[in-house]
This record gives sequence, C-alpha cells and structure tokens, in this order.
Amino acid sequence: MKPIYALLVGIDNYPAPLPKLGGSVKDVQKIKTYLEKNFSDRPLHIKTLLNEEATYENLIQNFREHLGQAKESDVAWFHYSGHGSRQLAAKEFQELNSGKKDETLVLINSRPTGNDLADKELGVLLSEISMNKPHLMVTLDCCHSGSGTRSADEVFTKRLSVDRPDERPFESYLQGYFKNRGTTDSPSGNYIFYAACNRFQSAKESFSGGGLFTDNFINTLSQSGKDISYNDLLIKLRQGVVKMKWDQDPQLEVIGDITGYTKFLDGSPMKDAPKFAIAKSDNDWVMEAGQIFGINEDVNLSIMEDGVDAPIAKAKVKYANAQNSVIDIEGSLADGKKYWAVPLNLPGAPFQVALQVDEKYQQEFTDQEKQFLNVSFNLTPDGSEPFEVKQNNDFFEFNDTIKKQTLLRSKVGDKASMDELVRKVNHVASWTRTFNLQNNKTNLNPGSCTINLELEMTPGNIQKYEPGQEIKFKYDGSRVPFKLWIQNNFTQPLNFALVYLSDHYGAFQRKNEPLEKSEQPTLFYGGTTDDVFYLPDGLSTSTDCFLIIISTERTDDFQLSLEEIEFADIKANFRAIPGMSQPTKVKGEWFTARYVITLERSGMSIS
Repeated sequence: MKPIYALLVGIDNYPAPLPKLGGSVKDVQKIKTYLEKNFSDRPLHIKTLLNEEATYENLIQNFREHLGQAKESDVAWFHYSGHGSRQLAAKEFQELNSGKKDETLVLINSRPTGNDLADKELGVLLSEISMNKPHLMVTLDCCHSGSGTRSADEVFTKRLSVDRPDERPFESYLQGYFKNRGTTDSPSGNYIFYAACNRFQSAKESFSGGGLFTDNFINTLSQSGKDISYNDLLIKLRQGVVKMKWDQDPQLEVIGDITGYTKFLDGSPMKDAPKFAIAKSDNDWVMEAGQIFGINEDVNLSIMEDGVDAPIAKAKVKYANAQNSVIDIEGSLADGKKYWAVPLNLPGAPFQVALQVDEKYQQEFTDQEKQFLNVSFNLTPDGSEPFEVKQNNDFFEFNDTIKKQTLLRSKVGDKASMDELVRKVNHVASWTRTFNLQNNKTNLNPGSCTINLELEMTPGNIQKYEPGQEIKFKYDGSRVPFKLWIQNNFTQPLNFALVYLSDHYGAFQRKNEPLEKSEQPTLFYGGTTDDVFYLPDGLSTSTDCFLIIISTERTDDFQLSLEEIEFADIKANFRAIPGMSQPTKVKGEWFTARYVITLERSGMSIS
C-alpha cells in the first residue's frame, strides 16, 4: 500500500492588525480525521503546523524534511488554510507577473516585517518534492489561491489580508534560493493542485464550520468514496459550491506530465466515461460543458442521477456558451439531488475512420463505436480518410494514411485487444478535435489580445511569430530557446489556457491563468533555461503545437488532457516535451490561437 505523507497548515490566531480567522485549524482537523478514518490501511505520516507553529521558517523546513521523505510510489499532500495576499514582486520577477505582484500565503510571522510565502517559492518547494517522484497533491483554502483570503461580511469571513505595498527584495525569496543561483528560473514539478477560488475571488469560511472549500471538499470525498478521479472530484465539488451560491469557483490545475483522470491520493489511471454535471441556475438547467468541449445545439443527452446507472430522463442542448450549456430536460428533476448529463452524440466527428475488415468483424467495430463519442467508422471509404482500420492477415491495424504509418495493431479474435484499439482510435479523434478547436461565432475581437512567440535561432538572433504561422526550421543540434508573450488589450481580465499537443497524440496543460488589461506584454510561458525546442536522440523530425484558448471565463483545460499513446502492438517511444473579485462584463466568449513548430535535422528536406 502506498504510504501517505501529509503536511497540513492552519492559521487562525494572526497577530494584529491582521484579522483573526475561526476555521483554519478546523480545516486541518477535518482533513486529518478524514485520512485516519479512510486510509488507515496505509502507512500515514501526518504533520500539522497550527497557529504559532506555522512560521515561514518552519513551513520551509517541514516541506523539505517531512514531505521530502516521500519517494516514488509514495503519496504527498500539502494543505494550507489561512490568509492569502499579494505583494509587489522583486523587480527581477516583475516581467513574469500579470499585475507585477506575487500571490502569497500569509504565515504567522509574515507581518509586519517578515516574509509571506510567495507563489514562486512554493513552486520551488514543490519541484524539490517532485524530484523524488511521489504522487503529489496541493490544496489551498485562501484567497488568490487560483494562482498560488478571508474579510468580514454579513454571513461569511473571507480569508483575505491586505495586499503589501512594499516591493520584496530579490535576495529574500526562499532564503536566497534565486539570488544564490543568479536566475529567476522557477523549476517545474508534477502535481495536482486544487484552489479554493480563482485569482479574483475570495475564499470564505463560515463562523462555525471552517473553510467552505475544505468543508465541501471533505464532504464530497466522504459521500463519493476515495475511488474517484481528480476530475470527477472537482465536478462534484463545484456542484456543491454552485448550489450554495458562495460566489466561489474552485479550481483544478494539473501541473506537469500528469493527468486529472487518476485516482485520488493514489495516482493510478482511471477510465472515466464522458459525463458532465448539471445544476439549476435561476430557471434554467446548465451543463458544465460548452463549445470548447465540442458541445452545440445538435447534442442530445441522457440524464443520470448520481449513483444510479440507468438514465432517468432525456435532454437536448438549448444553446452552448464557451464553458457551459443551457439544456432542455424532458420532464422534471427532484430538488436536492445531484445529476449528470451524458452526451449521446458529439457534433461532427473530426474525421471518419475508414473501416476495411472482413464483414464478420464489422459489427463488432460499429458496436464499439457507440461507446466513444468521437469515433465514426466508414464502411464505404473513398480513400480520402486520414485514418483507417485495416485487416492485415491476423492483425487489425490502425494506420495514419497521410504519414503512411501504422500506429497500433491488435490481434484478430482478441476482443479485449480490439476494444482497446477502438479506445485508442477515439483518443486520436479527441486529440484531433482539440487541435482544430475554434469558435467562429465569438464576439471577441482577435485584437483583444496580442500574442507573440519569440525563438532565439542563434545567440542574439531573435525571430518573432504571430499565431497562425506554421514555423519550420532546420535543426542543427543546438537548442532553440523560446518565450511566449501575451498582452491583454481588452477592458476586463481574459483567461489564457496553454495546451501542448505532441505528435504522439498527447495533450498537456502548460499554463492556465487570467491576465488583466496591461500596457505591456507579459512573459506568459518560456524564458527559462529548460524552455527550448530540440530533437531528442533518435528522432529526425518532430511537430509540436501550442494551442492557446482565450476566454472570458476560466477553461477547464484538464478535461482536454490526453496521455501520449503507445504505437505498434497495443510500446511507445515517449518523446520528450520541448521545454515546455472583479465583475465579468462579457461572458461565454472564447477563441483560440495556435502555433505549429516543425523541426527537422539538417541535411533532410522539409516538405
């Protein structure tokens, strides 16, 4: 059984002038009790830092010494409940930040003369833990947590402290970590990250029950059981938050080469059927999926009650926004229950797959097709299909007809192998749909933001590219640094989600962050010593795509996540990834921008 190392931090007794809180310590107690009750069959190593124990120095030390014990096949969980804040970043970091500020965790000795823990410091600590390869999860119940607080109102207390106006000295970050290395580069890691709210919201607590996010997080886990994926956990969590009208939008970010379709506090993969939560909003039923995920007015739905396998009603999409859709349900649903919508069709599969197999096997493939929304087999192909499933003696082959490459093979007569082949065909179809993602009906002007990709072809020789350009260059063995600059020119914050699409049909989230209107571009991604384009040994060519989703609301890009597929008989050559509360005035708008970068070793021709 996988051991669990947990570091749980809760601070209520802040010194004046910071307002005290009443639920942070309760959050820690709830999490500790949950772990002891539900994971007693696994070795538990739980360390708590409460109130006066939660100093800046203690947190860093316990992060490294306690969570640092977690090794490969272990699990590590860092949780923080308390005030969040922002502070003017050191000038060395300011070009990296929208608004020029750090998002911070306020520790017991942070104010007035100490240091908060900045987002980039937390990033370094997480990267250090990631080097040991445990399965790592982070939960933050504080304001501004959607990028890295609690004031009083009539019903709730907000976990929000006053922003610090003073500029933080560069040498103070993580006890001189960056200054000693002479760099602003922040190392990367692999972890699951839940935030109580987005950057422009406040995380609230009741006067008696603790943090609303943590309370709902633990209640959702207790009701659903621990055999749940991180994606499904967020969807159920959001249902509870939306229903309570807390004006709080929990976030899930999947950092590094990891997927949200993995088991909670375990990391093993789960096979989740496509389904989306629905909730009553005013007089309408709203589904948490929209145009970004291929939903439009042609989609029909089955409605499922949570925990019940059989459909209880039918529905149809009335109209789709970027992130969600209003649906019409035949009949009525009971109040106080949770429901899911299961799409029965997705509009326009990205391509049809030619099916050229013996007639006696055709029915098996078309039956399988019904389980996967993106697969469409053509029994009468005309040769124009970019992919085909073809019978070759004792094997079914899944071929890329353009590249003239066999991607996958399964043995004829092996039903489990054939089922897996169709699953991978659907995977490629999903990847293709994501690659071609665009909203041609948006009211957002492309000029609402400015995007530029900089490539340093040779030292000092910097070339700039706008989105939509296909970039091809000869690779001579030297690494090509890159920087992605984004400037929001719009009248309100816009959200930018960066998805990397690999040529092994993987889709990986690289960054998902709102940017405020600015007079200067922000270095959104790249710029570190590891952010380069290159060809790993053994490869003569590669094609990479950066897809940028620009939207008025946060994009749940984790739902686009796809692992790279294994070529050949259902083992893969995994190739390295190169480098890589304000009112909303406009809602439901989005569009995409993309870069396609092709590298080919010198001496070969690029077609």
